[in-house]
Amino acid sequence: MSPVRRVISLVFALALFGCGAYLTFHIVFLSEGWRGWMVMASALMLTIGAYWLYEDLINAKPGTWGPKNAKSRTVQAVRLFPRFA
Repeated sequence: MSPVRRVISLVFALALFGCGAYLTFHIVFLSEGWRGWMVMASALMLTIGAYWLYEDLINAKPGTWGPKNAKSRTVQAVRLFPRFA
């Protein structure tokens, strides 16, 4: 994963996580009237954001992004499609 893509992934993961946490808190504790689907939707947003944050950033293994990995992907593509090399 390139550094730019990693930053974009971080921004989206934090946005989903933050919005989901805020909406869940707001709906459950501050809202006068709420429905079950609202809580489920905000909790789902929180869960997706947390999972994305964990998988792409916290649980990421060293060497899974950057020029070295890009080169190996290029080599794999050339092996798959030697005609286009």
